[in-house]
Amino acid sequence: MRLFLKYSLRIPSRSRVLEISCGQGLNICTLALREYEVCGVDASKEHLNIAELLAKKLNCRVNLRLVKDPELPFDDEYFDTVD
Repeated sequence: MRLFLKYSLRIPSRSRVLEISCGQGLNICTLALREYEVCGVDASKEHLNIAELLAKKLNCRVNLRLVKDPELPFDDEYFDTVD
């Protein structure tokens, strides 16, 4: 993800970013604070709860989804980039 964060400097702000297996939300919150529209998906409800708490603490806006199916619930080409 460090490489992605460095690469993100080249992505226009307000781009839509999807992070698969977002874990506890540190990376998606970092991107949200840089004015990206961020969605994080993870198979762990516990991790998503922690990510939600972090987002509230940092006052950043993220969209979090519990996804256990390999099929993601998004339209093709909805996101500008996926990590």
